[in-house]
Amino acid sequence: MGDVLNAAALLGARGGKATADGRSAEERSEAARKAVQARWDRVRAEKADAEHPEKRKTARTAASRNKTNKKAKK
Repeated sequence: MGDVLNAAALLGARGGKATADGRSAEERSEAARKAVQARWDRVRAEKADAEHPEKRKTARTAASRNKTNKKAKK
């Protein structure tokens, strides 16, 4: 079982590098920008949940709506 996990870890490590190597600087930058935005959306939603539990559904919907709108623009 340990060998399988080690092999999977090696493949995973190479996968990110291979993906980055196959992208232009602009594509890498865009992917990083999206990742940061997703992290901040999650932090904002969690903060809104803590401050206003009665609006919990609204905060999550807003974060989800942002993702949906970005996908539609492509």
